[in-house]
Amino acid sequence: MKKLITKSNIDDFLVEENKFYVDKSMIITPGIKDILRNKGITIIYGERQKNLDEETRESTEENNRKDVKTEKKIGDLLINEFGISKPEIIEEITLKILAKINE
Repeated sequence: MKKLITKSNIDDFLVEENKFYVDKSMIITPGIKDILRNKGITIIYGERQKNLDEETRESTEENNRKDVKTEKKIGDLLINEFGISKPEIIEEITLKILAKINE
């Protein structure tokens, strides 16, 4: 689905102070082009290249989400299948399992 860039949502798409990236999913009007140029913002056509810090952060966030899901699944398994109910034991076992998985 195409995204229409307007005066009210233009700031949502500014990812760098002086650069505005326009990709295939965007519709940018001549008026918006004028606004950007008047603000001294360069319009760049094509996907914005992510820098290493952004890629690392996104990868870390994704891994953290996966770990949280895995922790929940391990906790549920320990409770439902093995009858372990003490939170400190569940946490200890979960941490050991995650450490082995991440080796």
